[in-house]
Amino acid sequence: MAVAGRPSLLVSLAGERVWVLAVELGVDTLVVARVGPGGQVHESLAQRRDWAEGLTPASAVATIGRLSRELMGRAPARGQLVGTAVAVPGIVRRSDGFVHLAPNLLWHDVPFGRLLASELPGRSGVLLANEADLGALAECARGVAVGFRHVIYISGNAGVGAGIVVEGSLLAGRSGYAGEVGHMKVNPDGQRCRCGGRGCWESEIGAAAVLRRAGRRATDVQTAVAGVLSDANAGGPVASAAVRETGRWIGRGAANLINIFNPDMLVFGGTLRSVFLAAEPVVMEELRRQALPQAGAEAAVVGAGLGSGSVLLGAAELALSDFLASPMTVVAGEA
Repeated sequence: MAVAGRPSLLVSLAGERVWVLAVELGVDTLVVARVGPGGQVHESLAQRRDWAEGLTPASAVATIGRLSRELMGRAPARGQLVGTAVAVPGIVRRSDGFVHLAPNLLWHDVPFGRLLASELPGRSGVLLANEADLGALAECARGVAVGFRHVIYISGNAGVGAGIVVEGSLLAGRSGYAGEVGHMKVNPDGQRCRCGGRGCWESEIGAAAVLRRAGRRATDVQTAVAGVLSDANAGGPVASAAVRETGRWIGRGAANLINIFNPDMLVFGGTLRSVFLAAEPVVMEELRRQALPQAGAEAAVVGAGLGSGSVLLGAAELALSDFLASPMTVVAGEA
């Protein structure tokens, strides 16, 4: 946007002249990507691990640093790194990247932003944010929610969280911790959650719930859940029952969100996207039963338009935000 009283600046971002590092810190996979304006992923590297083994902050910092240096070493010489952002599956203080709680990583009170900055010296700054907030940012900027002003993006892998957009702006809450819908209490007789509570929505619809109902254990969450969905699609009775039961709990929790926020759109992302699509008839039946008629009729309920890439692209959008907001920074395109 042009600044009043100043001439407009024409900015051309050609080829790979400008890019950011986007990081998605997942429970069983850590991904680092080199991304250009417009969400163009130039290259990405991933490190998978055993979910049950956990991930220490020190190990996460070292892995991000190693993958980042490898990507930067392969980038074009004339390219310019203008930002780095990390998506974290937990409660993150945006001002300094302090992670108060990431239950599925078993992290409590970790100064992750400071630790990571020391591993990536000389960069233009490292930003951290909750993964669901970044998924919402990406879907509203480039995905299925473009043009909508009231959107709830539900990120579901091992954990469940939400990025909530109200009047076109992300709902942060007093300290920036809004959106922890995975810890909405839905089942008083439910499983004990990693947050320490009982009956959390996450414990009924997260990957662990799908696998528990299907009688399976896994170290690779995404692959294991995909296997359950494949078996359910083929008519396997145990897998089919697991998907149906999970779908009912998805619908019940989603109805609560629709009743409270009256959104234009509810978007399911992460591994939960595939579970939602497999269980969609059950989810929608439960929504019709539980949601208030008018609010339920107004809300579109869909899978993420960017597929599994929502969170990573949201991190890229965040990393680019400071650069694109500066009218004094001009990168000339190639003649």
